[in-house]
Amino acid sequence: MATVFSTASLIAGFEEARKRFDAAAPNPDRQDEAFRALFETVAWVGAIRDRLKHKKQTPSPEIDGIYFVRNLVIHRGADALHRSIATAMFGGAAFGAVPFGGGVDYGWRWRNRADLPPHKSKTGLSAYDTNIVGNRPTDTFAAISASLGPST
Repeated sequence: MATVFSTASLIAGFEEARKRFDAAAPNPDRQDEAFRALFETVAWVGAIRDRLKHKKQTPSPEIDGIYFVRNLVIHRGADALHRSIATAMFGGAAFGAVPFGGGVDYGWRWRNRADLPPHKSKTGLSAYDTNIVGNRPTDTFAAISASLGPST
């Protein structure tokens, strides 16, 4: 009989890929490395979702949403992220303009569906639109980690 790896092994693979993405993503010079880590991270999420569904467990909305974009990243090579620049505001002063400021937020965000290549599968599409679009991938992956917890 063939070996079937545990759900915990799938989650460990996701966490390792996530760490590589988190390390590469902030550096524009490491964009190819970040894409490869993103590719692997969303692939692990897809495997985890399939396992949860097989076990009749309900995946988190973030897992379902990533499943939608995972298909585009893996099968179409989609660039699912865009770099955002947002100035944080505190009252009427921009952070960074005064001593209490935090400055400008440069980071990756999940693209709007209209900015992605055409898709064949609608699986996870609603969850993507509701729970993923515009969010930071690091926040999305942290939510997935939290949803998986030690009991999965």
